Parts: sequence; structure tokens; C-alpha cells
Amino acid sequence: MKFIHTSDWHIGRLFHNVSLLEDQIYAIDKIKELSKDHNIDALVISGDIYDRAFPPSDAVNALNHILETFIIEMNIPVIMIPGNHDSLERLNFGSRFMAKKGLHILGNLREIDRPVLIKNKKGEVCHFYGIPYNSPSEIKEIYGTEVKTYDDAHRFLISKINENRNQNEKSIPSVLLSHCFINNGKVSESERSLSIGGSDRIGWETLQDFDYVALGHLHSPQTIGEQNHIRYSGSLLKYSFSESKQEKSVVLVEIGEDGFVSAENLIYRPKRNVRKIKGKLQDIIERGKNDPFKDDFIFCFLEDKGALLDPMGKLRDIYPNILQIGRKSYQSNTELKNQDLEAKERNDLDVIKDFYYQIFDEEMPSKKMDYLKNIIDKVNSEGVSL
Repeated sequence: MKFIHTSDWHIGRLFHNVSLLEDQIYAIDKIKELSKDHNIDALVISGDIYDRAFPPSDAVNALNHILETFIIEMNIPVIMIPGNHDSLERLNFGSRFMAKKGLHILGNLREIDRPVLIKNKKGEVCHFYGIPYNSPSEIKEIYGTEVKTYDDAHRFLISKINENRNQNEKSIPSVLLSHCFINNGKVSESERSLSIGGSDRIGWETLQDFDYVALGHLHSPQTIGEQNHIRYSGSLLKYSFSESKQEKSVVLVEIGEDGFVSAENLIYRPKRNVRKIKGKLQDIIERGKNDPFKDDFIFCFLEDKGALLDPMGKLRDIYPNILQIGRKSYQSNTELKNQDLEAKERNDLDVIKDFYYQIFDEEMPSKKMDYLKNIIDKVNSEGVSL
């Protein structure tokens, strides 16, 4: 049995106030192509399907069309769980009758031990269990058990699943979907923290007994520990410039009668990449004229020292989707020593000297200081304050 593991679509997300819906649909179309090419038996989405609990109507319409394509046109069942960005109740709406058509939403924490049984054309079967994003307080309220941390809650839910994986069921390969933060996972800037102070971290040891664990939440594609069958697929797109060097992918998983067989990252190219460029303004403009990927989302780090006139406007003529400019922050020794002093304790020349240092990355020459001092003294002697 083969299936594709993906997660963190965040449909409806804005990137620096720019809608990514068109790019998201393009990327999902790539996943459709990979699904056809590899003749998969199921699509697994491990949470954060939407970017917010109340998604905009165009995001809802987009997901509706996507699911219709997979389930009705391609005859591929879809298994998903809610993530921390989703509303568990809203995403779980109608899940019972939709399951009959091939859309399996594992969002009921009270039915955590009930798997979805997927059977392929060859007659091979596999159990899929799902642990949606949850908090210790929710588990305590539902089950009346004393759990204090996310790890406690996750271990408890795993134990509930294992209680029903009797000897007969254990002969059937089992896959777990979970939306959580596993210890030592690599993070990106675009992930929303689940808690404060690291209490959201979960140990991976209890996951080893499953034939494959399809994780969601962390946006960087990665395996956990030395376990090739415990994986984050990563997010659908790059949702921060910290992810600029990542290659986005889905995981093609194969499960045999005896369990895990293989997992392979299938890389796809987005409609518009997210990348960083750097250099002096004029050099970047000249290079950009021959750049075949001018429509990418760009962070530009400018290495010019002097003042620049409308650099964003000039760069946007070349890169229409430039979103951010960075420049080196200069701070003089004088400012560092006097940053806690009141402004009235610093004279006009000190302010000008610091400004000069920030712009040119060097101390003001003594001749220029003498010239400015004479001007300042003359203005002050005439009773005019700078």
C-alpha cells in the first residue's frame, strides 16, 4: 500500500500581507500529479489544513474543490486531522457521513482509538489512527485523567489507542497521524508556538510501535531521531524567509504486509519561490534584469553604506514581489556608552556624529567635525536651536 503524507497547508495564509492562495492551489496541483504518477492508495494530511480557525470563504471553496478532485475524480481517499490552526469542531463537521464518500476526518478526541481501515485494489489493508492537536486541559476534561503536560496527554492518548490494538489488529499495519511538537525537532519562524517555555514538547519513544508516524506542525521536512518511519513532511510552501533554503516536498510511503517498507521525499517546485538576495542596490538591479525568476518572493539585503533614495521602489521595478529590505544596523561606540542617558545630556554634534557613523560605517573626519562645530556654534550664538 502506498500513500502520500503531507501537512501544514495553511490554506488562506498571507505572507507579508500577500495572499498565497494561488500559490497554494498550484502546489496542491503538483501533489495531484505526484499522486497520479505513483498510483497512491490514500492521501494523508497531518493538520493545519487552514491557516485560521475562521478561514475566509475563498479558502473554504478552494479546499472543497481540492477534496472533490482527490475523492470523486481521482478516487483517492483522504485522511486528515485538525492542527492548532484549525477549529476542531468546524473541520470535524459532517465527518461521519463524509467518511462514506472517502473523506476521513479524525477529529473526535473521544474516539481516538477508532482507526480508519483503508483497503487498496490488491486487497491490502492498513489502519490509520489520528491524534488531532489537543491540550492537557482538554484531555483532562474529556477523560478525567490527571495529565499536566502535552507529553503526558500524548502518552495517554497513545495508550488508549494501544488498548484497542489487540493481537488480531496488530497483525494489520498501522499508521498514526499526529499534530504536535516532537522533542529536538527543527523549527522555522512561521510556526505558531503551542505553549510557553517548551512545555509543548513531546517525546517520540511511544511512537516507535507504529509502522509509520505522519507528523504535522513543524514546517521543515525531517525525520525524528534515527527512526526513518517517524517523519514531518514539512509545510506545503515556504511561509517565512527562514525557510528560503528548504526544498518543499511530500513523503511517499509504502507499507507492506509486515509493516514499513520505505519513505521517500518527493520534491516539487512552487509557482513562486521564497528567497534571499544581497548586494549593492545598483548591482542587484543589473543582475535582476536577467533573472528568470523575477516573480519570486524576495528578501533583499542591501550592502550599501550611504543613504539610498527609494530603494524599494527601484527594486520593485525589477522584482514585483519584493517583500522586505534589510540593511546593516550601525551603532557607534558613543551611542553604546550613552544609550541610557537622557537626550538633553548629549549635544547636537554628538547626534550628528552618530548619524554619520550609522550611514557611512566610519567615524566622522576631524575636518568635517570642526566645520560642523563652527556652524552649530554660530547658529546657537544667534539664539536658534537645532
